[in-house]
Amino acid sequence: MTTRGLAPLTWGRRSFPSRRETEYSFSSLQREINRLLDEFFREVNVPPYEFAEEGPGVYVPRVDVTEDDKGIKITAELAGMEEKDINVSVCRDAVTISGEKREEKEEQDKGYYRMERRYGSVRRTVALPFEVEIDKAQATFKNGVLTIDLPKSAESRGSAKTIEIKKA
Repeated sequence: MTTRGLAPLTWGRRSFPSRRETEYSFSSLQREINRLLDEFFREVNVPPYEFAEEGPGVYVPRVDVTEDDKGIKITAELAGMEEKDINVSVCRDAVTISGEKREEKEEQDKGYYRMERRYGSVRRTVALPFEVEIDKAQATFKNGVLTIDLPKSAESRGSAKTIEIKKA
């Protein structure tokens, strides 16, 4: 009877992969997964994280929100859209920007004809940290940038209070 098949071939040497070999294989796996995801999103022509907020097939525009003592200013990037395709609605605690993005391209040359159409919804809701004067809200659109000015309500202007911090 031989015991050769039961014992590791390398008595005295490690039979498990070293930590360095394990880290290399995990980082290699991570790089491969990242590469596959990048290829997938490039082929479907969708930036990976742009469609996350409102639902599938809805483009979420990037916004900047700034506040001063008078109110809030929201700036949204809506390149390729026209003001007639954009809707802005304001309620007590949120602003919603929505619309329809349409693009049509037609090319015709010797021996070929090409027509491309793209349609998609645009939607972004921004929560407001305080009440605003809805009747005085204004929006402007220039060069693909939507700017919304929302003045603070009278109650919101004087509601901030500084609290003294005491030593415990």
